[in-house]
Amino acid sequence: MKNIWTLLLLLGSFSLFGQVTVDFTDPATPTWGTNAQRVITVNTVPVAMMWAGDANQDGKVRYSDGFIPPFTVISSDAISIFNVLLGDPTAQLDGYSQFDTNMDGKVRYSDGFIPPSTVIASDALFIFSILDGDPAGEITQQF
Repeated sequence: MKNIWTLLLLLGSFSLFGQVTVDFTDPATPTWGTNAQRVITVNTVPVAMMWAGDANQDGKVRYSDGFIPPFTVISSDAISIFNVLLGDPTAQLDGYSQFDTNMDGKVRYSDGFIPPSTVIASDALFIFSILDGDPAGEITQQF
């Protein structure tokens, strides 16, 4: 299972004959809940995208661990990536994985480099960028 959250249309379920195409990249497409998608600008055009980064599949995207007293720990997705790489920050896991948050086919905790100029992006830093650089930030999945 990839770590893209399921998007639901605001319209709910309905029955139609034939195929229906829904453009979830159009920010005007109504989706269920609040903050269900993020809108970015591509070549001056607003484009909606699905949230990625829920590597540990707990319904939240977090860069650092959270704590709710007295005993509840909310696990970090970045630490989950580190753990699946057996604690090696330079290791790489290739292939289809729930920990591949940037969906490039590789799981990395830190950026990699292939000379002369190829950078393999870090999945942990991708989570950090989704949270707009806030290490304590959190996005909660819509249910």
